[in-house]
Amino acid sequence: MRYFVIGLLFILTAVSAFAKDKVIKVGIQQNFPPYEFSSNNRIIGFNIDILHQLSDLFSYEFEFIQSNHDSLKAMLRDGELDFISFCFQSQTNKAEFSLSIPYNMVPYGIFVPYDSPIETPQDILTSTLSIENEQIYNMLLQNNNFSGTLNLNKSHTECLEEVLARKTDAAIVASLTGKYLVEKHSYKEIQIPPINFRNLQYSCAFPKTGDSLLVQFNEGLNILRETGTYNRIYQKWFGEIHPNQVTEVQKVVLWPFYLMGALIVILVVMFVIQRKRYLALKDLKEKEIMIRHHAEKSLFEYRNAVNGIIDHLPHIIFLKDKNNKFILANKALAQLLGTSKEILLQNSSESVQLNVNMGHLIDYNNNSDELNSQKIQLIDATSQLRSFEVTRRKFVRPMSSDQILMVVAIDISRREKYEQLLKNEKALLSSLIKSIPDLIFYKNTQLEYLGGNTAFKDFNNFQGDQDFIGKVDHELFDKQTADQYLEADNEIIKNRTKIQFNRWETSPNGDKFLYDTQKVPIIDKTDKLIGIVGISRNITKQATIKQQLERAKTKAEQSDKLKTLFLTNLSHEIRTPLNSIIGFSDLLTDPDLTDDQREEFTELISKSGGSLLGLVDDIIDLSKIEAKQVQINKSKFDLSRMIMDIYESIEDSRDQIQKRSVQVEYYIPGSEEQPFYIVNDEFRIKQVLINLIKNALKYTTKGEVKFGFDIENSQVRFFIKDTGLGIPQDQQSSIFERYDRVHSFESFGGSGLGLSISKKLVELLDGNIDFKTDELEGSEFFFTIPLDEESQKQQSEQSEAGREYNWDNITILVAEDEQNNFMFLQETLKKTGAEIIWATDGNEAVKAVNNNPNINIILMDIRMPNMDGYQATKEIKKIRNDLPIIAQTAYAMSDERDLSLQAGCDEYMTKPIRPKKLLKKINQLLS
Repeated sequence: MRYFVIGLLFILTAVSAFAKDKVIKVGIQQNFPPYEFSSNNRIIGFNIDILHQLSDLFSYEFEFIQSNHDSLKAMLRDGELDFISFCFQSQTNKAEFSLSIPYNMVPYGIFVPYDSPIETPQDILTSTLSIENEQIYNMLLQNNNFSGTLNLNKSHTECLEEVLARKTDAAIVASLTGKYLVEKHSYKEIQIPPINFRNLQYSCAFPKTGDSLLVQFNEGLNILRETGTYNRIYQKWFGEIHPNQVTEVQKVVLWPFYLMGALIVILVVMFVIQRKRYLALKDLKEKEIMIRHHAEKSLFEYRNAVNGIIDHLPHIIFLKDKNNKFILANKALAQLLGTSKEILLQNSSESVQLNVNMGHLIDYNNNSDELNSQKIQLIDATSQLRSFEVTRRKFVRPMSSDQILMVVAIDISRREKYEQLLKNEKALLSSLIKSIPDLIFYKNTQLEYLGGNTAFKDFNNFQGDQDFIGKVDHELFDKQTADQYLEADNEIIKNRTKIQFNRWETSPNGDKFLYDTQKVPIIDKTDKLIGIVGISRNITKQATIKQQLERAKTKAEQSDKLKTLFLTNLSHEIRTPLNSIIGFSDLLTDPDLTDDQREEFTELISKSGGSLLGLVDDIIDLSKIEAKQVQINKSKFDLSRMIMDIYESIEDSRDQIQKRSVQVEYYIPGSEEQPFYIVNDEFRIKQVLINLIKNALKYTTKGEVKFGFDIENSQVRFFIKDTGLGIPQDQQSSIFERYDRVHSFESFGGSGLGLSISKKLVELLDGNIDFKTDELEGSEFFFTIPLDEESQKQQSEQSEAGREYNWDNITILVAEDEQNNFMFLQETLKKTGAEIIWATDGNEAVKAVNNNPNINIILMDIRMPNMDGYQATKEIKKIRNDLPIIAQTAYAMSDERDLSLQAGCDEYMTKPIRPKKLLKKINQLLS
């Protein structure tokens, strides 16, 4: 009965071909791959292919209207659509619309962030979920076991974006659609657990009044299934035939509808078919004669054209059949073999006299890969050695199963000759360029380096061409340097003219050189700019000599001015106290003076004498230093005590220097009661400190002056910091020169010798002196002197003895299988206050990290049962990549350290473990 119905439908379809196609409006969803979606301005998908087959079956013309699901339902209710292609089999939809038989199902899956703990459907019962399907949304709302939160969205993309933004724990969307969107938008932070949450069947939805179209649609689906068309479409989009697809088939009795029409139409159809067949055969016979004549003529012309073309080619081309007979050959092959083209085509290759090395080239049965797309050398009929690039291919002859051998051999002998000449010239030019001591480099128009000579690579510390070729300046140099190079290169490209400039360059090892650089454009014979070449010559020596001459001249002129100023200042400094001494001495002879006045004048005379004596001492010290008569007398003394003595001396002289408004502080590392002995010249160190402190007090009117010392890198670092007047930028370079003064003596007085004397004394002590300054915030002078071995040892012992660790808020995981070793580590860490967790093997260590997020550091034994330290480290780093791990092992092999670091350990220690070293290493990692 069914085949009878199918036959009737076929007849009706044939008849309807003469009628105008009916346009049916179909509503489809905008973006629901792979079921129905847009790609490259085309509407495609599984549902679309099904509808196209039904269109061909019933001669309907479908007009697809895209919108979201809710809009499509509203349009179907208002009569704007004939049916919707995609509607789930729910009770609501069944009550509102007439649904076709189900013709596919949609598997729904769960999409979660990459680090989500959700692995089974039960895991989502307490989660926040984004759901696109209203049917699944209602199902979860009615589930008594579900206690989470549901968000109903309009699209799959919105659901996935909420997961990506961590607004929800998971999204339940169509599996295939979700995978397509994850791949399309590169949602790398979303993973898809192997959970098939639920399968939903869907149908086409028709208005309640559209029964005739629904009946045709259902029968059409049955026909597609029985003819295998449905399975082919399903395989195209999903790759397999799902056993549960289209489980419902509605039996529709159609013969009463078609029987009457068939009796009327069958005679008309038979007449039309026979008439069309007769006319078609007649027309076909005439066309066949014309086509055959045209084809024979075209084939003849084509063969002549092909033979003419290949004969004029300088390359070898031929075809051979399986009997080793030439089907096609050109004159180049005949000349190579020393015969004619006609002889080749009339005889097989066995009858042609061949050179020994040519037979394997033209032999049909030679399947060697050596001749396939390779370069070979052959001796031709004139005994000349020639090079060829050979390509051999076999293909099946049209209209038969015979294979044909095609060989194309391109003669590259002349090309190889010129290439060798070019290589020789290039090698000569390269040798010349490499031997030039100037820096030579060249770039393309994209300003990428194409090469450079040996001097250029050595200066920039390039190990090979791969370090700079193909790169631009911003990949090789700092931004400031690269910007300057780019500006110059852009000017050359824009104006096509050379430029020249001098620039100080810094090599990778820190040395600075002055280079005279010329950059010129490279222009080919067609007047096209193809690159830039640069040549840099080292002119540091010439520039240095010139600078030294200019500096010497300037210094001589400045020294002359400073000497004059110094003498003027010195005269003032000497006359001022002498004036006080002479003047008050004369006043002392007055008999009417009171005792208080005499005491005051005497004190003023004493102060002026002290100032004059200090000035004389400075002049004598400077003279001794310049005459190299200063002796350094080293002895053991307490540096801390010396600092405190200087402070007390400054405090005692506060009234004399009139600096009561300036606060003076000192700094000593450690405790004041703890002496710090060094071996050096106490007098000269004290002299330098006092000079610098007085200088700081002189230029500080308010704020503070702080001085002291600290230990840095086996050196004592002394510092004097003030909040007074800073040093102007233009005078900082000459601050330690004799006679030089930053501020005028009229305002502050002094001889201007203090800093110069201090610098020379520090240098005699094998030290260095420098300063930092800010014109608004003040200055800091500091100098260093080396520590002797005994002082270094004392400092180390004090540092180690005084070091304590307070790790009350730190949790340490100890992975150790030996209890004695664990007890040792526990005792070592006991005084720090840290919380200790013990894991006896690698598995327990991994579990401890999973269960305790407060662990701050791990002591990992390498050799443990069940899971060793290497594997445990790798697993822990997957969980917490930033968690520091110290490897511990008693097997101090040469590769143990490398293996530990490769596994992810941050530090490595060998047993036996020294407590101080362990605590120090833990403290470094924690901080």
